[in-house]
Amino acid sequence: MPASTIRRFSARRFCLHALAQVHGKPAYAVNQPDTDELNDVARITGYPGVYRKSHVHCLNQKECAIRCATELGKTYEEGTFIVAHVGGGLSVACHDHGRMVDTNDVLEGSGPFAPNRSGDVPLKPVVKLAFSGEHTKKEIDGVIGKTGGLVGLVGTDDARQIDARIEAGDEWAKICYEAMAYQVAKAIGAFATVLKGKVDGIVLTGGVSHDPFFVNYVTERVSWIAPIKVYAGDFEMDALAAGAVRALNGEEKVMTYTGEPSWKGFQMEGAIPEA
Repeated sequence: MPASTIRRFSARRFCLHALAQVHGKPAYAVNQPDTDELNDVARITGYPGVYRKSHVHCLNQKECAIRCATELGKTYEEGTFIVAHVGGGLSVACHDHGRMVDTNDVLEGSGPFAPNRSGDVPLKPVVKLAFSGEHTKKEIDGVIGKTGGLVGLVGTDDARQIDARIEAGDEWAKICYEAMAYQVAKAIGAFATVLKGKVDGIVLTGGVSHDPFFVNYVTERVSWIAPIKVYAGDFEMDALAAGAVRALNGEEKVMTYTGEPSWKGFQMEGAIPEA
């Protein structure tokens, strides 16, 4: 797939197409969450038939990587970046010359734990819980995607509340918050190996990046890899507008959305079909 992930929707069943029809103007979808540019080697897991896919904060990830590249005097396509988006969900992605070649799967529950998501956990204890008869599938899915992470550990995903509790001497809140930051830093370090150590910039973004405690904790552990840029908050609306402008100006190639996945499983001999 080309570096650009701008797609023009043409199927009538999509609301975006309907909006364009009403106003008589072109409409564009920019860097959707399921944009998949992964290197194939990043898809493999040790569980036969289970492969990693890309479900990530692509819109804000790419926008902040573009901003970082501009600050460093490069284009997004010229540089290598590691971006950590830490909001309610959490994604860390490796951007290599215009493509997100590796990332955790936010939707399926991989990567560092987030303010309200469990992230990677040891598998056997979860299997034991699933077959204990004490929990429903909905409850377990809820911990993975809504009530895990800081919410499950300390009862809130509000970094301001957690900071206040830490200042008041709450040791449990402190170690849990540090654990999330620790895992983010560890993921950034891991992705540096994907880029063979040649990282132009590291970006911290998302709502939690407003918090100096979190930013400082991560910075102390990864600043030796590359310069760190902090774009606290979310820039989705800016990114949508900027992507449309790039499309209209001819700066990026516009692709047609077909509804077909960009990755359809491994086709090579001996490959295990998806579970």
